[in-house]
Amino acid sequence: MTFSKDDLPELKWSLGALALSIALAATLISLSENYLEQSLKEREAAQKQLNDARTQSVAAQSDQANMSA
Repeated sequence: MTFSKDDLPELKWSLGALALSIALAATLISLSENYLEQSLKEREAAQKQLNDARTQSVAAQSDQANMSA
């Protein structure tokens, strides 16, 4: 199958839709990568906060055990 310049007007809407689909896909991929990166940062922050709270809880329990002894 060969294409000529005469076929271009018939294909312009299909080619435009293809270009739009590619641009939309690239945008969605970029947005999803940004969302994933942000989610990982928030997860790390929550994990750090949880570890800090656990450390404080262990320290408080240790202090309480020392006071009762």
